[in-house]
Amino acid sequence: MRYFLLLASILLVACNQTTFMNVDEFRLVKVENVSTADQDSSFRTEFPEVINPLNLQIVKDTILVIQDQISDATETHFKAYSLNDYRYLGSFLHNGRGPEDVVSPYVVKSLIDDVTLNLVDGATGEAYKVDVSGFITKSKGAKIQKYNLPNNIVDWVPLDKTIHFVQLCERDEFVFQVLDSNKGLLDKLNIFQGIDINNATYLSLQMAKRVGYSQVAMVMCFFPQLSIYNVNDGTSMAVAVNKDFRDWKSIMARRLSPSATQYYSSITTSSDYIYAVYRDIPIGRLCESGIGSSIHVFDWDGNFKYDIKVKESIGQMTYDEKNSCLYCIELSEGRIIRYDMTSLFAVNNSM
Repeated sequence: MRYFLLLASILLVACNQTTFMNVDEFRLVKVENVSTADQDSSFRTEFPEVINPLNLQIVKDTILVIQDQISDATETHFKAYSLNDYRYLGSFLHNGRGPEDVVSPYVVKSLIDDVTLNLVDGATGEAYKVDVSGFITKSKGAKIQKYNLPNNIVDWVPLDKTIHFVQLCERDEFVFQVLDSNKGLLDKLNIFQGIDINNATYLSLQMAKRVGYSQVAMVMCFFPQLSIYNVNDGTSMAVAVNKDFRDWKSIMARRLSPSATQYYSSITTSSDYIYAVYRDIPIGRLCESGIGSSIHVFDWDGNFKYDIKVKESIGQMTYDEKNSCLYCIELSEGRIIRYDMTSLFAVNNSM
């Protein structure tokens, strides 16, 4: 009996050491449905005002916001379009350090109300909410508001108007905290406990909030892993889609190069699902045409529901929950494309 107890203990320790993530539950998952999808051929909008799309987000269910590359031809970071007819509505947020300017904005995948776009300025480490409709209509009053958060945030998503989930650098480690509007600590999550910050690049991730709920999903760029944190009960879980995660020590020991494998490149969410672009190719080949991508779809229990194969090399994306469409940036040509998800889910749900 003692032998079997000892063996069980050894196996438990060995299994826990296969991942560097400090979570309540970790498991390897298999996909339930594999399918293919073609881009929506009826969507042929060119967005001529956009030079090089970097990111995109749907606001108010009716406005598609596209982050553009700053150049001599454009001094504003964002362009807005109507989702009804793709009519150009205007641009906003100049490049600079004025009261309504930003330098290096990063779009946060979180909608806590109907009208605001949430941003982190990578140059200052500060978080903002932007009144998109106010900029478009040129209404009076402040149209960009700074959140009361620590100045050294790495990433962040607002969970509602007063609660925030932030990633910080603390004592040479990355930590995650749940803070109130006065920076009061409500919870702390050491997902990467014991991993030195010198491995910061390999710990790169992207976060998104569940629409209508206090849950956060995170996908890792250099590991085939997804994590889900539930703020209401403080539980955390992670899943891996292939066994490459077991080589985490040797991966982190290597110097980052164009031959390093990128797994997940972007994330967006709906009330029911998590959508993540999966590449599994060297970072030096990310923008090549003809390689294709996968769109991994998970439910909020971490179940791997769909692996959708597409021909395009896609990057950032946003989900139109009203019309069940994914808008994506096609990397090789810098275009905005669309996938209609309604027929795909209808077919799989009927099986």
